[in-house]
Amino acid sequence: FRVHGHSYLLSTALLLSAALPMSARRACNSPGTEVILNSIVGALIEEGRMPTGAMIDAGANQGEWACFYASVVRDNRTVFAMDPMEANVRRIWNRYVLKAGLRNLQPSVGILGSVDGTISRSALGKQSASQQYNNLHLLNSPTRGVRGADLGGLSVYTVDGLFQGAWRGQRLGFAHWDVEGSELDVLRGAVETIARDQPIFTVEVHVHQDQNYTTNLLQYIDWISYDAFLVEEIVGRRYDGRNLLCVPRSRRAELALSSTLDLAAAARAIFAVNANSVHEHAYPCCKPGGKCCPALGSRCCRSGDTLRWHRRQVAEWGRANSSFRGRNPLLFTHVNFFSQSRYKWSALKSG
Repeated sequence: FRVHGHSYLLSTALLLSAALPMSARRACNSPGTEVILNSIVGALIEEGRMPTGAMIDAGANQGEWACFYASVVRDNRTVFAMDPMEANVRRIWNRYVLKAGLRNLQPSVGILGSVDGTISRSALGKQSASQQYNNLHLLNSPTRGVRGADLGGLSVYTVDGLFQGAWRGQRLGFAHWDVEGSELDVLRGAVETIARDQPIFTVEVHVHQDQNYTTNLLQYIDWISYDAFLVEEIVGRRYDGRNLLCVPRSRRAELALSSTLDLAAAARAIFAVNANSVHEHAYPCCKPGGKCCPALGSRCCRSGDTLRWHRRQVAEWGRANSSFRGRNPLLFTHVNFFSQSRYKWSALKSG
């Protein structure tokens, strides 16, 4: 069982299956992509180590992740699924709430950001969800403070505003923020909730596409007293797309007892990163002007150039290190191939 040569996906795929109770397997299909991340999330829930509280899936798309979260939880915690596309929200409601009977799943139309407001639908036209997220600069400042539905515009919410208003009385246990480059905005709008509840959350980043943004994001995660762990699987079309699993330092001691996280660390499925070391991961050749990105455009950081660069790097490294023989070369997409291979999760260092 191999995807991009990652033989350790067998372990994580089995882990994902084990984490799902039989009722969940009937309620919805487990997500077919981002297998490692979903394995970790599902197994942390199964272990009872996911912080207490509601779960958020922002950028829910057609609802596969939200359905997975709502199915796998044993304590019937609420899962809020938010997406800017009304058609997606209707699909989630009809397929998963009505048909599958997931009453703990609450879908809604909207976008998360750093301030409450609205975006004009006429200005956005028929843009995709990712384009809508990327156009948060169209936020209409005179409408700040609006939290209710607006038939003439797309509502923008802060996480703090939701937990003080529509979601009052809830706490936040986990959040999956797939917001297409607006991660910093979401975090800045969630600072009070994060400080109060200390949830685990994930963000997605194209590590080398905008290195300044990646650095700023990691610096902010560190500033709010969180550690970031890069999940070593490709997400999106660019080969430098990765999820970051973000864990509050206040929970590090309890999470050090997690067999799931130890397995992920031992399998080299996660690596601790900070604002400096993250740029050594996720195919460093994808930096602008690098060998995998000689010119900005549609071919930058795609399969052909990236895998050719990788094979050359592995071959050169293997010739200089006899202990490399017999290893799977595609397990390693960062520069310092074996820097953390023997550590338990609790021993991973980001420097």
